[in-house]
Amino acid sequence: MYKIIILLIVGLFLFIILKNNKENFEEPCSNNLSDLGYLQHMIPHHQVAVDISIMLQKKSKDPIMQDLLRKLIWTQKYEIKMMGEMLTKLPNNDMSEESNMNTKYISSISDFVKPNKLDLTNTYCDPNFFDPETHMKHLSHMKLDDNMYLKHMIPHHQVAVDMSKKLLNNTKNDFMIYLAYRIIRSQQSEIILLNDMLSKKNYKYQSNLIS
Repeated sequence: MYKIIILLIVGLFLFIILKNNKENFEEPCSNNLSDLGYLQHMIPHHQVAVDISIMLQKKSKDPIMQDLLRKLIWTQKYEIKMMGEMLTKLPNNDMSEESNMNTKYISSISDFVKPNKLDLTNTYCDPNFFDPETHMKHLSHMKLDDNMYLKHMIPHHQVAVDMSKKLLNNTKNDFMIYLAYRIIRSQQSEIILLNDMLSKKNYKYQSNLIS
């Protein structure tokens, strides 16, 4: 009887812990995305983009693609550092009680250029986008080339844009507002470029140089 009571108490304790952890867990594409949840998910999301871009750098012979890769790697590494520094400051840098900034989303021309949308794209929130190690294992079974990269990176960017738009509905932190707009604008521009490259049937770089 004594052992049964102990087991019931332990079971109840574990149930409470698991319930609290489930309630505190933030899905990466949740509509209630907080500043902390956004940073915790966007850092590995950026790292996935960096990793696959470095892989393609070693294979692609397209100078346009190579230029895009260099800029993407530099930009997203820089933003990873920015977000990492902000993680160490939250929640002490929470401006929610003081900020009077307008958090209503301000559109730009990129929102109206396909495949971008003014509203959320509802692109599949692939768990691999937030786990660099698992993502690399997934890529190891695939043949990476320019076309595959383009098809992969467009939805990857769209998820980041959607997450950033959702964050703007919840945050009142001036840095997070700046970061969300920074990511939206830069990745929307890249989506337009990536989609334009992909729209060329069987995309393949053709050199105009006379051999």
